[in-house]
Amino acid sequence: MNKKQQAPKVQRGIEQLDAAGIAVLMTFVVGYPGETDGTISNTIGFLNGLSMKNLMASYQVYPLQIFSLSELTEPATRKKWQIEGFGETWSHYSMNSARALEACHRVFASVTNVPYHYAGESHFFNRGMFNYETRKALFQLRQQLTLSMASENNFPQSAAVFRELISRMGFTAGNTDEGLQAITCRPGAR
Repeated sequence: MNKKQQAPKVQRGIEQLDAAGIAVLMTFVVGYPGETDGTISNTIGFLNGLSMKNLMASYQVYPLQIFSLSELTEPATRKKWQIEGFGETWSHYSMNSARALEACHRVFASVTNVPYHYAGESHFFNRGMFNYETRKALFQLRQQLTLSMASENNFPQSAAVFRELISRMGFTAGNTDEGLQAITCRPGAR
């Protein structure tokens, strides 16, 4: 990508917007030619290095997809970067689509300072219902819940995180284990 931004200026802008209570959504595409484990570590470091005062910023991360009529389908570009494949299945000189997807999971698991942006609930925690410390704890619990539910056979940890999440939000726990089993939609979960 031909990004001309300087990371320190972008960081300062995000921090100023957050301090002013203005929501910022950062999106990252993983896998563009030149992407390496080092550049992914830089992205993680950038997000974890942001100084957040209100937790108004959030991020999303996506694996690269190569669509027709994009720059990455032009013959000269494909030759230059050794690009093969299209859509969701591709490779080039520094990465392939499977590694890009793994890298997206790595970013999600490693970023602990900025909440991941879940469409539909992104503003729920930021509507004055909770103070900063509670919002940060809720975002961290939500990340833990997502990671534990993505793991095979990790129901006990998921249930514990889910109970803590609803407790912090002030809801009654009720029968959390049955509710969590019902929404996991996994074979044998019921």
